Amino acid sequence: MFIHFYSINLKNKILNITGYSEILEHYFEMKIKIISCESAMEIVSTENETVVKGNDLFYLIETTLFKQFIEPDIYQKFDYKRYNLPESVYLMIISLISCRL
Repeated sequence: MFIHFYSINLKNKILNITGYSEILEHYFEMKIKIISCESAMEIVSTENETVVKGNDLFYLIETTLFKQFIEPDIYQKFDYKRYNLPESVYLMIISLISCRL
């Protein structure tokens, strides 16, 4: 199983990740941002929007899967520690792009 990360950008406190999941045979785009506890309690987690608690914060992971071909400039390594993501958030990211629901 391979997950190819094409772009990883942190802008305005939102982490944007684009890549390809071989197991799902889909390209993906993810947006990860910190949300308030109140917002976390109001969101019903689905495969497109998932709330994860990491340390003392709540994170919203918005996932979009699509089949449109993307020509990557370069493959990137995704080091979740570089973006200060807790392990629970990293594990959810990998789960969302590597498991068929």
